[in-house]
Amino acid sequence: MVERLPNVSFVGGVCAGIAYEYGIPVCLVRTAVAIVCVALLFPTLLYIWEWKVGSSVDYYTPGDYKDRTSLFGLFVD
Repeated sequence: MVERLPNVSFVGGVCAGIAYEYGIPVCLVRTAVAIVCVALLFPTLLYIWEWKVGSSVDYYTPGDYKDRTSLFGLFVD
């Protein structure tokens, strides 16, 4: 079981605990965690930006919406 190592931590000791448990350099774990956080944060921020600021002048549903977004011709409302 992975345990936090707060005495050798940068923030909370989680990455240090993972590195210790699996015997890998802590800098690699911290780099991987940073990359994953940025990779997940960017699409989330982009989605929120498009939702709040995106073009929403007229609320309409395009005529071919069901055809273009259905899975194998099946549309579930």
